[in-house]
Amino acid sequence: MSDFLLEIGLEEVPAGKIIGVIDNFKSNLENELLAKEIPFKKIDTLGTSRRFTVIIRDIAEKGRELLVENKGPSLQGAFKDGEPTKALQGFCKGQDIEVSDVVIKELKGSEYVYCVKKIPGAEVKKILPEILTASLNNLYFSKPMNWGTNKTAFIRPIRSIVALWDEEVIEFEYAGIKADRYTTGHRFLSSAQVEITKVTSYEEEMAKAFVVVDINKRRKIIEEGITRLAESIDAKALLEEDLLDEVNFLVEYPTAFLADFDQIYLKLPKEVIITTMVNNQKYFPVVAIDNTLLNYFIGVRCGNDQFLDNVIKGNQKVLKARLEDAVFFYNEDLKKPLLELRDKLDKVIYQEKLGSVGEKIDRIKILSKYIADKLEYQDENIELAASLAKMDLATHMVYEFPELQGIMGYYYALEEGYQREVALSILEHYKPVAAGDMVPSSDLGIIIALSDKIDTLTSIVKAGLIPKGSQDP
Repeated sequence: MSDFLLEIGLEEVPAGKIIGVIDNFKSNLENELLAKEIPFKKIDTLGTSRRFTVIIRDIAEKGRELLVENKGPSLQGAFKDGEPTKALQGFCKGQDIEVSDVVIKELKGSEYVYCVKKIPGAEVKKILPEILTASLNNLYFSKPMNWGTNKTAFIRPIRSIVALWDEEVIEFEYAGIKADRYTTGHRFLSSAQVEITKVTSYEEEMAKAFVVVDINKRRKIIEEGITRLAESIDAKALLEEDLLDEVNFLVEYPTAFLADFDQIYLKLPKEVIITTMVNNQKYFPVVAIDNTLLNYFIGVRCGNDQFLDNVIKGNQKVLKARLEDAVFFYNEDLKKPLLELRDKLDKVIYQEKLGSVGEKIDRIKILSKYIADKLEYQDENIELAASLAKMDLATHMVYEFPELQGIMGYYYALEEGYQREVALSILEHYKPVAAGDMVPSSDLGIIIALSDKIDTLTSIVKAGLIPKGSQDP
C-alpha cells in the first residue's frame, strides 16, 4: 500500500469558496476510485486560500479483479438442433470467445447465453491521471474563470501541481501545467520553491515554508491565539463559527494580535460596532465577563509576529475610519424622524407584482389591527408599531449594513422617545429568521411579526409565485 498526494496551487481563492472546492474534489475522487474498484483506506483533505490538497491513504498498486458478464441471445435462439446459430456465432466473435466458453443463465424465467470474463485489476499509476482529470473536470464553480490562452475553466488560475506516489512523481498534466514535486510557500515569508520529497513529509516541509496546510490545525492555532489574547486582559472574544471558518481560509500562517480603539465609539449601538468589525474587517470583538462590549478587537494576520506593531497600527487606522463612517450614518439618521422616511419606502419595490415596501407596510397595519381584534388585545400603539416596523430600511445605517434591519429601528425609536414596547416590536418582528431562532417575546412584537409573515405568504400566493420543489420565493 502507498500514499498519493495531489496539490493544486492556485491564485487566491475567496475564503468562502475553497472548502467547497476541496470537499467537491474529494467526493469526485472517491466516486472515481470506487467505480474503478481501486482499494484505498481514506482521503484526507488539506488546504489554504492558495492551494487545495488531497492525500489518498493506503491506495493499492492494482485495482480489484473485475468479473464482467455480457448477455447474449436466448438459449432458444442460440442453438438449433444442437448446433450454434449465426446469432450465437456472431455474439462469440464479438466477445472474442469460443462457443464452448459461453455460460447459460436464467433471467426472468428465460434462459440466455452469457460471456463471463475476468478482467485483471488495472495498474493504478497508469490510470490515475485519467481519474484525476475526471475528478477535476467535474468540479462545480458558480463563477469559473479562464486565463491566458488556456481553455480550461477553474475557480482561479492554476499555478502549480504536485503529484506524488510516495516519493515518485506521477506524470500528470492539467490546464497546461505539468505535475512535479515543487510548490510555493508563504507569499512573503518563503521566497524559494518548496520541494516535496515524499508524501509523508508534506506537512512538515510546508510548515518550514510558513504554511499550515492542515485545516483543523490552522483553525485551532487561530482559536487558541485569540482566546489567549482575550484572557490576557481578563476578557473574552466573540468567537463566531462562521467568522472563524472564514478567517481560517484567509491566512496560511496565522498570528493573532490584540488592538484597541477609542472608547468614544462605544456610544454607538454595540451591534453597529460588532457588525463593522466582523463584516468589514474580519476582527473578533472583545467583551468583558459580563458580556459588555470593550474597546478592544483581535485580528489575525497571515504571517509571523515580525513588525506586528506596524500591523496593529494599520488595523487601528482602518477600524477608526470605519467607525467614523458609522458615527456619521448614525448622526445623520437621527436628524430625521422614522415616520418621515415613508416617502422613501414608497419608491422601494418590495416585489414587482406586489408593489412597494410602503404598500407592504399598509397591509401589515391592516393585518395587525385585524389580529389584535380577533385576540381581543387592546393596545393604542398597534398602528404606530406597524407603521414604524420597516422604516429603518430607509436609513443610512441599514443601507450600509442590511443585517442591522430592525436593530437600528429599535435604537432610533428609543432615541425618538417611543415606548420601549414599540421599539422592541421593530426589533422582534423579523423573528424568527431561521430554524432555532428565538420568537418575539412582546405582545406587540408577536402581532407585527405574524402580520408581516402572513402578508408575505398570502401576497406571494396571490402573485402566483407559489413555492415549488426547485424554487421558493
